[in-house]
Amino acid sequence: MLKTPAKLSESIYKEKGSKFLGFLIPIASEKDFRSELKVLTRKYHDTTHICYAYRLLPISGDGNICERKSDGGEPSGTAGDPILRQLQENQVVNGALVVIRYFGGTKLGKGGLSRAFRTCASKVINSSELVMVVHTVSLMIECNQNLLGQLENLIYNSGGRIVSRKFDKVLEKVGCKIEISKDKYEKIRKAFKTKFSEGIYFLFSNSV
Repeated sequence: MLKTPAKLSESIYKEKGSKFLGFLIPIASEKDFRSELKVLTRKYHDTTHICYAYRLLPISGDGNICERKSDGGEPSGTAGDPILRQLQENQVVNGALVVIRYFGGTKLGKGGLSRAFRTCASKVINSSELVMVVHTVSLMIECNQNLLGQLENLIYNSGGRIVSRKFDKVLEKVGCKIEISKDKYEKIRKAFKTKFSEGIYFLFSNSV
C-alpha cells in the first residue's frame, strides 16, 4: 500500500564526525519540491552536500511513479541511490527525502557514505507520520430535485462524499460533484442503476 508523509519530519545521524540531517517532506509536484529545496539550501548554505530523492504519483492517478535523485556532489551512487531505495522500500510517494551532510574530517569511503545516507534516510522515514494514499474518482451527477435525498443517502452509505451542489430552480434539477474511492466506483455505479431507473444522469467521471 502506498503511503505519503503527513507533515515534515526531521532526523540527525552522526558517523565518524560527519553529521547527516534528514528531512522527509510532503510534496504534490516537482514545483513543490524545488521550492522546498530552495528553503533548505538557503538555511544550510554552509554545507556543500545536499542530496535527495523524491517520488511523485502522476496527476491522473495512472501511469508510472516519477522518481528523481541527486548525489549532491558526493561520489556517484553513494547518496541519491540509497535515499531513493528507502523511499521505494517503504512505498513512500508524494514525498521528498533530503539529506544534508556536514563533513567531520574523517573520510568514510564510498561504502561508508552509502551506508550513512541509507541509515539517515531510514531513520527519518521511521520517525515520520505516514498516511495511506487513497485514489479517488470525481463524479458529476445531475438528478431531479425530488430524488436528492435518496441520492445523498446512497452516496454516504457507499462511502462517498458530496463536494458541491448546484441547483437549477427552473428545471428543478440539481448537479452534484461527488468523490469516492476508486475501488468503490463500480459499486456505486451499479447501485445507482439498480435504485434509479430514470431522473439521474452521469455527466462525467475523473480519476484523482
